[in-house]
Amino acid sequence: MRISTRISLACFLGLLIGCGGGLRELDPGDPAPHGGEMILLRDDRGVIEVVHKKVTEQPIKAEISFYFYKDPKDNGGKPYGPWDSMPESGYLTIGKNQKIDLVVDDDALVTPSGPALFAKKEIDGQLSINIDGETLVIPLEVR
Repeated sequence: MRISTRISLACFLGLLIGCGGGLRELDPGDPAPHGGEMILLRDDRGVIEVVHKKVTEQPIKAEISFYFYKDPKDNGGKPYGPWDSMPESGYLTIGKNQKIDLVVDDDALVTPSGPALFAKKEIDGQLSINIDGETLVIPLEVR
């Protein structure tokens, strides 16, 4: 196979597969309300703030918190308006099959009290949330 054919095939496969999972970067503007990392969801579904609390004692409550906001353009240009309805439940999947059920805590979904799970501060996995009868799966790569 000629090299130009290989390159064309690789580009075509890259277009088919795509990249970025379900996320797009947020244009830096107003600081995150809780000091976390902001992630824009695809399809203008909104913004998620991922807050990783520094582990100072064990057990830790709400080591990871997820806050859900409207897309600023759907909120009259104002940043960080809360979703009209909060996710009813959710879980975080890390590794191949470690599932962590999240609990509702005021206006966030949080990890339950227990030992620190993310001492390295890297959160790789999938966030699955149930909202209005629909399950959304959001890939996470938070550093």
